[in-house]
Amino acid sequence: MEFSEDVFMMNNISMKRKVGDIIEGNLFIAWITEFERTNEELMYVQKNEYSRIDAVVEITEVINEFTYYAKNSIVDRDIILDMEKDMDLKKGDRIYIEGSLQIELEEYKERLGLLEDWKR
Repeated sequence: MEFSEDVFMMNNISMKRKVGDIIEGNLFIAWITEFERTNEELMYVQKNEYSRIDAVVEITEVINEFTYYAKNSIVDRDIILDMEKDMDLKKGDRIYIEGSLQIELEEYKERLGLLEDWKR
């Protein structure tokens, strides 16, 4: 992912970057409150400079009733879906969702001593 802002702060930890820096982290879609089952192709729509994303994804692993791994067309590895309520989804379900695309920076977690391996 290419970084496009000059500076930002996370919990008062400076994460200074310059335009064009490459950053590593785990993408996830949060604030998902509803879904619709579909047979559509994997896809996503996101306006520039907005976190809101509409996407069709396929569940690849159920972590718990609120958290899933999903195949997607955003990146070439599974991303995490963070649901706001129990969605009762199963592996192989293809769904349309609306949420907020976010990234958890590995460097940030390292600085806090919280790094865990989410790479899939």
